[in-house]
Amino acid sequence: MSQISSAHKVENTNKSVLQQLQNTLDFCEKYGHQPEPESDLGVIMKKVQHLTFVRKANGIAIPEEIPNLYAKIRSFQTAAKHRRREMRANEEIMKNVQQLTLKQNYERIQKLTSHNLNIFKFIFGDSKFNRFLNTGIDPLATKAVLDYFFAIYYNPRFSPFIGRSVFSQRDRRFIELRVGDYTGKDTDDMKKTLKYRTNAKYMPQVPEKEREKLIAKIEHEEPLTSTEIGYLHYMTWQNVSRVLCGAHRDFHNSFKNFESLLDSYINGDVAAVMSKLPAKFAAMYKYQQDKKIQDIPTDVINSTGKTLMEFFAENLRTKQH
Repeated sequence: MSQISSAHKVENTNKSVLQQLQNTLDFCEKYGHQPEPESDLGVIMKKVQHLTFVRKANGIAIPEEIPNLYAKIRSFQTAAKHRRREMRANEEIMKNVQQLTLKQNYERIQKLTSHNLNIFKFIFGDSKFNRFLNTGIDPLATKAVLDYFFAIYYNPRFSPFIGRSVFSQRDRRFIELRVGDYTGKDTDDMKKTLKYRTNAKYMPQVPEKEREKLIAKIEHEEPLTSTEIGYLHYMTWQNVSRVLCGAHRDFHNSFKNFESLLDSYINGDVAAVMSKLPAKFAAMYKYQQDKKIQDIPTDVINSTGKTLMEFFAENLRTKQH
C-alpha cells in the first residue's frame, strides 16, 4: 500500500513540477529572460534543480519532459544579463538622443553666423562647446557671443598685441585646416604642393599612400591631422602642434573677459552677457532686436546695409549728373 502511495506521490509531484516549469517557460518566452532568482518562479527553478539532484542520488526516475523544459528555460538569458543589456540599450538610446539634439542645436546656431562653429569648438573644447550648444537661450545673446569671438579671431583691433591679431594668419590657417574649414583656401595649390615635394631635403617626406589619402581629404574638405598639415607646410607634426597649442594658449591668456562672458551665457544670464559686450556691440544688438532681425547673421546684415548704401549713393550720383 505504501508503494502505491509513494508512486502516486511521485506522479503528482511530476505533474506539479511540469506545470510549474511550463509556467516558467511561458514567462521566459513572454519577457525574453529567466525569472529573478528570488521571485516565485526563480524559487521554483531552485527547487526543481534540488529535486533532480535528490532523485538521481536515490535512483528515482525523472520524466524526460522535466529536464527538457528545464533546459529550454536555462537557454534564455538570466534576469541580470537582461538588465545589463537593457541598461546598455537605454544608454545607447540616450546617447543617440543627445547626439541628435546636439546636431540640431549645432545646425540652428550655425545659421546665426557665417563663420565656422568648429573654430569656436577648437578653442573651447568639446565639453564647453556642447554646453554652449545646449544652453538654448535668446538667439540674440547667442549671436553676440559668436560675433564677439570671431571679431577677436579675425580683427587686430580686439587684440592686446599692437598691430596684429592674437591669431596670426598661420595660426588661423592651421586651426581652420584642423577643423575642416577650407573657406578662402586654394585647394588646387594645396594638392600641387603635395605633388611636387617628394624630394624636399630636411623636411618630412610624404609617402605615396599618405599623399593620395591627403589629396582625397582636401578634395572632400575634411579636417586634417597635425601630420597632414605638416606635409603641406614643410613642418613636422610636432611643430604644427606647437603652433596650434600656442594659438589656443594665447587666446585663453589674453581674453579672460571673453571666458567670463561665455560662462555667463552657459549659465543662462542674458543680461550679464550683454553687459560684458563692448558698447558698440550692445548698441548694434539693440538695433537688431528693435528691427526684429536678430535671426540673421550680423555680417550678412552689415553686408546688405553696405550694398544698399552703395546702391543709393550711385543712384544719387546718377541723378546729379
